[in-house]
Amino acid sequence: ILPIRPDGSRPALHAKGASRQWRISPEVQQKALGAKVLHFGGVGSLPAMDGAPTAALLAAAKAAGCITTLDLIAAG
Repeated sequence: ILPIRPDGSRPALHAKGASRQWRISPEVQQKALGAKVLHFGGVGSLPAMDGAPTAALLAAAKAAGCITTLDLIAAG
């Protein structure tokens, strides 16, 4: 949960759980690559996707013509 306060601050409310093992499936990735914009949120909160898997997803999205954005809220 990322509530945006009136002053623009963004306190992150996060409990680690299943997201620790989450990876995008090939089927979901193919659907995502059909979008105009692909936003990846949760860098640093999705350990199984951190690093090379995220880079590969964003590279594939750019190659497919997507505008890509990345939320670095928990990047290390």
